[in-house]
Amino acid sequence: MRLFLTKYVAALLFVTLQVTLFSLASFLVLGLRAGAWEPSLFLAIPIMVAFFSYLFSICAFLGMVTRSTMVALLLTLLAWFAIFLLHSGESGIMTFKLMAEQQVERTEGRIEALQKDLQADSEESRGTIDSQLVELRSRLKSDQEKLDSGESSLSKLTLAHDIIYGIKTVLPKTTETIALLERWLIKLAELPKIDQDDEAFQANFGNGVNRKQLEHELVQAVRSRSVGWVMGTSLAFEGVLWE
Repeated sequence: MRLFLTKYVAALLFVTLQVTLFSLASFLVLGLRAGAWEPSLFLAIPIMVAFFSYLFSICAFLGMVTRSTMVALLLTLLAWFAIFLLHSGESGIMTFKLMAEQQVERTEGRIEALQKDLQADSEESRGTIDSQLVELRSRLKSDQEKLDSGESSLSKLTLAHDIIYGIKTVLPKTTETIALLERWLIKLAELPKIDQDDEAFQANFGNGVNRKQLEHELVQAVRSRSVGWVMGTSLAFEGVLWE
């Protein structure tokens, strides 16, 4: 056990030394050449060491089980790829979920506006048949059907996302851990603002989904996840493997 722990700590110290040298070099280059002194670059040290420890714990566990270094390395790469696929799947489902939320919200807005127009036209027509009134009722019925379909799709996407999110919670989060460095280097307030009057904001994927708004909501959703969820649960997974 002492030999095993010594190798484990030595590997982490080796990674720490490498990342420290790289962070220090980056800090000095940016400071001396660009005049931008960014001490937050040194946050890469604990982040990268934690990232390495996730995979190293998996590799060590598989090595103890298989008694083969090569098999352990290959299985670790496979596990890393599986975690990446899970992350990509969760991101994709979350994107479709946000798109469905936008569609439902816009459909509800159209229905509310149509109901007001329908009420106004009904009062003006006073019981007579009005072609505009018939058209409004037809559009209202069509939008109501779209709303029912959109809410059904949103419910299914929410369930699927919750399931994958739950699976991710108990597994190491390699991609999110690395993304913490970007989160701390670039604050959310420093990201480009969304201007609803901008023509670029009006660009959409169809069905009333704004591309710029969708991208902004995705960034907000990812950055709203706490460090405790990203690193805490990952280190807890690592601790379970050591047990």
